[in-house]
Amino acid sequence: MYREHPLKILKYSIKNIWLLIFPLLRGIWAMKLDVDKLYTWLKGAWFDILFILLIILFGCVKWLFSKIDVTESAIIHTNGIVIKTKTVIPYENISSITREHSFYLRCFKAVRFYADTCAGILKTPDMVLLLNNKVCEKIIGTVPQAESESSVVYRHKPKSIIIIFFSVLFSSSFSGVIYISAFFFQGGQIAKDLISESVDQLTAEASKFLIINIPYAVLTIVIVIMGAWIISFIINMVRYSGFFIRRYEHIIEIESGNITPRRFLLCQNKINYIYLKQNLLMKIFSVMSVNVNCSGYGTSKKKNLPVLLPVQTKGKFKENLKSATDIEYKTNRQYKPKITSFWQYIWASVIIAICIFPATRFLSFHNEQLHDAVIFITVMAEIPAVWYIIIRFAALLTSGVTIDGNLIYLRYSRTFSFYTLIAEKDKLAKAAITQSPFQKIFKKCSVVFYFNSEITEGHVVKALKLKDAQKILQLLMD
Repeated sequence: MYREHPLKILKYSIKNIWLLIFPLLRGIWAMKLDVDKLYTWLKGAWFDILFILLIILFGCVKWLFSKIDVTESAIIHTNGIVIKTKTVIPYENISSITREHSFYLRCFKAVRFYADTCAGILKTPDMVLLLNNKVCEKIIGTVPQAESESSVVYRHKPKSIIIIFFSVLFSSSFSGVIYISAFFFQGGQIAKDLISESVDQLTAEASKFLIINIPYAVLTIVIVIMGAWIISFIINMVRYSGFFIRRYEHIIEIESGNITPRRFLLCQNKINYIYLKQNLLMKIFSVMSVNVNCSGYGTSKKKNLPVLLPVQTKGKFKENLKSATDIEYKTNRQYKPKITSFWQYIWASVIIAICIFPATRFLSFHNEQLHDAVIFITVMAEIPAVWYIIIRFAALLTSGVTIDGNLIYLRYSRTFSFYTLIAEKDKLAKAAITQSPFQKIFKKCSVVFYFNSEITEGHVVKALKLKDAQKILQLLMD
């Protein structure tokens, strides 16, 4: 039997901090009824100290009643004084184990331990414990999923430049930050010019104030936006520095972070699916990031990305994917939309691009002084709209479904990103064929795939032939 780290007493005590309202009420009462406020407060200090001691004592008692048992088949955590709660997680149901060694816990030799199963909900771990380092290692070593170093079949440590490149790409949309910054900076300059042209309509003092301060306000906005991205970039650099992956016979071990080292153990048979995520530029240059959907990894509120292999080039991707997951990557699209289905992919983006012109023209029509500003806004609005059209057309050329033995390959697009999902048939929860009235006319449809996951999420492949979709469902049932 084990216990949690004594630091957990503080957490249990903090939960009852509301009891300090009674010493607070006593102090308010004393100050109103007695002229010598300080003396009265000190005289009754025993009451305040008593409540603080009671809070700490309650934390100690609750800690004493928190027990951890590691049996031959399960991890059992029992807590509660009057109403006891027993959490039992059988080893065979564990999908992932996480050890997080926060820098502020190192001096106390404490570590956070998370255990997750496929039954988890709301992105919360099924078991969270604060343990002593030695106790944590003993528990991890007892779990059958833990394997010795001698059974490593694959190991990979990406170069530092890869981690930097990965942090740039996945830090709050780098391209979006550049675009928004350019919009505000140039827009601020146009605003300054418009005000300068209207000096005769303003008092000298007011126009001087606006001319001087608007560009500075715009510059401040640009700095804030860029600063937010830089902070996100630094966080990702710190979080994924020292990234290292080992594959054993039954588990995948991932380590990352130097300031807050994290170690993840993923059970291979509990992985729901693997997916590649790319934007258009990454797709053009054959660069991709390999992620994994596994309960407990990358699904917590701390927003860790579920990275399996950071940025990979096409040349090394297939080899590393095969070594890390034992999956042979297939590039062919067995069932794919025809080029004649282009309107089903681009109609929304085309309508958006077309509607921008009358909307901005309306502004210019009512105020000729805004002509230059409207032209700028129109151009800046059309850039992402046209880019979105290109992305949707690229989605048409790359989407499709492949059924290869026991594996399902899905290629589809969502907003500005492209996904390639690879999963085993038994991880598929359900598949559905949907048809709009327009699709019925041309005997086309969309196929929505749902896989085992903590969050229900549909993966949609659009504009397939109806007969192809029916073949897909038949192959999935075989």
